[in-house]
Amino acid sequence: MRDLTESQRVLAALQTARDRAEEREAEAHRTQGRLLAVSRMATIGELAAGIAHEINQPLTAISNYARACQRFATNQPPSLEDLHECLDEIADETQRAAEIIRELRGLVRTQAEDRAPRDLNDIVRQSRPLILADARVHHTRVQFELVSESLLVNVDAVQIQQLLLNLLRNSLEAVSTLLEGERAVWVRTGISTNGDVEMLVDDNGPGVATSIVSTMFEPFVTTKPRGTGLGLAISRTIAQNHGGTLTYRTEISNGASFRLQLPHHGREP
Repeated sequence: MRDLTESQRVLAALQTARDRAEEREAEAHRTQGRLLAVSRMATIGELAAGIAHEINQPLTAISNYARACQRFATNQPPSLEDLHECLDEIADETQRAAEIIRELRGLVRTQAEDRAPRDLNDIVRQSRPLILADARVHHTRVQFELVSESLLVNVDAVQIQQLLLNLLRNSLEAVSTLLEGERAVWVRTGISTNGDVEMLVDDNGPGVATSIVSTMFEPFVTTKPRGTGLGLAISRTIAQNHGGTLTYRTEISNGASFRLQLPHHGREP
C-alpha cells in the first residue's frame, strides 16, 4: 500500500509540474501577444505623420470638387457633364482615403493569431498605401519588385505586415541622411536558392554600423536617440515563430539589406 501511495504522490507531483509548465508557456504566449500589439501601436505612431498627410490630400480634393459641384449645379442651365465628372472624382478620392483607413484598421486590430495560406505578394501589395504614405513624408522613392508567381506562405498576415513596416521604417530613417532625390528603398520578393519564399528590403543609406551587426537583433540594441531597440528583435521573433528567418545581408557593400525567408506552403520538401 505504501508503494502505491508513493507512486501516486510521484504521479501527482509530475502532473502538477506539467500543469505549471503549461501555464507558464501559455502566459509566455499571452505576453508575447501583448508585446506584438504594443509594437504595432508604436509602428502606427511612427507612421502617423504620413497617414495624416495621405488622408488630408483626398479630403482637400473632395472639398474642392464639392465646391465645384455647387457651382456647376447653380449654372443656368446646370453643367451636368462637369457635375458628373466632379462626382466621379469625389468617389475616387473617397476610395483612396478609405483604402488607407482600411489598412490601418487591419494593422491595429487586436485578435487571436490567424494563420492561413497567403500570397506574400498580396501582403506586400496590401501594405503599399501605408508604405507610400510614410515614404512621401520622408521624400523617399520606394520601388516594389514582386515576382509574378504566387508565393504561398502559412502566416498571420498582420504580423508579417508589421515585420515589413518595421523594416521599411528603419530604411526610411537610414536614407534620411541623403539628399532628397537620392533616397531609395526597394522591396523585392522571390524564391531563395533553398526553395523558401523570401522578401528583401534594401536601401541605399549608410548601412548598419559594424559595431552592432552581430547584436542588432537583440532587444534594446539601437543607434537611434529615441529608439527602443525592439523593432528588429520583435521582427525576428515573428519570423522565427513562422518557421522562418530574418537576417542582415553582410555581403552587401552599399546600403542595408534585410532578408525574410519563410517556408513555401505546399511545396514538396
